Amino acid sequence: MSRLPLLFALTALLGCPDPNGGKTPVDTGTKDTAVEAVDEDGDGYLPSEGDCDDSNPDVHPDAVELCDGLDNNCDEVVDEGVATFYYVDADLDGFG
Repeated sequence: MSRLPLLFALTALLGCPDPNGGKTPVDTGTKDTAVEAVDEDGDGYLPSEGDCDDSNPDVHPDAVELCDGLDNNCDEVVDEGVATFYYVDADLDGFG
């Protein structure tokens, strides 16, 4: 009588041995490697959504343009519509 059938029966009953020997499998690099986008300045806009300065929360596509030397609304124009020219009243007559 052969012991082979008994060995197969025990293997089926106990389960197959772990092919990794109980070790954690090595990462083969087949996982999704996409990087999650992060809003660095917390203004609600990502650079991919038009935020031209993700280090400044006051600069994003829906920001109000201020007279501060920055392109606050990311339209590639600095201080548009807010610059006012003032002239010194050198002769002190009340007019610049």
